[in-house]
Amino acid sequence: MLSKAPVLEFSSTDEIYLVLDGTYFPNDICLVVYRNFHLKSTQLYRMTDGEHFEEIAEDLQNLLNIGINIKSITSDGDKSSIKAIKKVCPKVPFQRCLVHISRMCRIWLTQNPKHPSGFELKQIAIKIHHINSEYKRQLWLIELIQWEEKYRDYINQKSYNIETGRYWYTIK
Repeated sequence: MLSKAPVLEFSSTDEIYLVLDGTYFPNDICLVVYRNFHLKSTQLYRMTDGEHFEEIAEDLQNLLNIGINIKSITSDGDKSSIKAIKKVCPKVPFQRCLVHISRMCRIWLTQNPKHPSGFELKQIAIKIHHINSEYKRQLWLIELIQWEEKYRDYINQKSYNIETGRYWYTIK
């Protein structure tokens, strides 16, 4: 499309906060993008058919090989991504994207939780976007731990199937 490919410029001394995410399109096409969070610049991308451990591990290694100093990695928490990060960048701090955490909380807790435990947990989950300091993180964790202590017996209830001889958590 372009008469000349753009040249990516970077300094290998810069530390980057890497954001890794895959976007799926029709016809089994997946675009995996590796972006510098602060500069909002793409470091690498791959067109593939999914988020695969081997490919993500190769991409991370290629970024390291060209001298990119990864300070942290944020992703959606895909299992293959986490496995690749642990293998290639074991000492690099990893976190799950807050948007993905919030989305999963909305799915699991529903719009209108029926039980007070679900309603209270949803109120705690909403606050995760307001954490912008270590102090606020500690306050949030205290609130979550207090919730868990309050509802421990309820959320740990198990049911038993006589036919299979198996237990499962009653409250998902």
